[in-house]
Amino acid sequence: MAVFSSCFSRNCIFNDDDKVIDQTFVKIIQVIKNRDKNGFKRLFSKQVSQTVNLEDQIDFLFGFIQGEIETWEGTGALTAPEGRNDDGSGRVWKVISKTYDIKTSKQKYHVAIQKVIKHSQKPELIGVSSFCIISENDWNSILNYWGDLGKEENFETLGIVVDFNR
Repeated sequence: MAVFSSCFSRNCIFNDDDKVIDQTFVKIIQVIKNRDKNGFKRLFSKQVSQTVNLEDQIDFLFGFIQGEIETWEGTGALTAPEGRNDDGSGRVWKVISKTYDIKTSKQKYHVAIQKVIKHSQKPELIGVSSFCIISENDWNSILNYWGDLGKEENFETLGIVVDFNR
C-alpha cells in the first residue's frame, strides 16, 4: 500500500521550519560563545546590516550575557507566517519566529529571534531580522520580547534588542 500526501496548511507534519530556526539558533549560540562579531553579523539580513548599527549592538550583547553558556532549549513558541500577495505583485514571503531559553553559569535568559527565509521581491530581507534577549531577572508580565510592551507597532524591531527594566 502506498500513501501519497500533500500539505494544504502551514501545520504540515513535514514542515521543517522548526529545524531551520533551530539551526540558526545553534549558529547564534556558537558566535556568542566565540565572541565572533563578524560571524554574528553574517547571520543578519543585508537590510539589518545596512540600517542598524549592528557592531555596537553586538558589543553590548556580548557584555550583557553574563557567564558561560551551558544549555539552551526552544520554548515551543514557533510561528511561520508565509504568503503570496494577491495584489499582482507576485511577492512570495516567509518569516519564522521562535523563542528560546539560554542558561549560563550565572543566570537564565529568554530569547526570541525572527528570520526571513523567503522574499521574492527583496532578497536583502533574507536572514535574521531581529534578536531579542531578556534576562530572567528582568522578565515580567509587562516587559515582553522585542521591547514591544504590548504595542503592536513595535513588534518587529530590527537588529539586536536587549530588554531590561530601567
